Amino acid sequence: MKFLSLICVFCLPLVIGCGLGSREEQIEVKPQTDPLKPVKDMLERYVRGEPVGSEATSFDYMVNELRKADPAKADEADKAFKAIVANPNNRVNIAKEALKKLQ
Repeated sequence: MKFLSLICVFCLPLVIGCGLGSREEQIEVKPQTDPLKPVKDMLERYVRGEPVGSEATSFDYMVNELRKADPAKADEADKAFKAIVANPNNRVNIAKEALKKLQ
């Protein structure tokens, strides 16, 4: 009889489980709304001295997205990215100047 009560005491929580009252929540992922942010983030990386890598293939996309919101800033970003690709050794100075113009 003791054995049966011990089994009940230890198995009862397993049968009931910890899932009572649990609920699922939906997490909504919101798309980025500021097209200038990725441009500034990229330029800030270059200011810190990071080398130009494969991200250079996304420059046109970032500029085109920015152009939809602010054509003047898109032109500045485009000039900066083209200058960085043409002269990667001077990327720190080019990025600093571009960030000043994009403020």
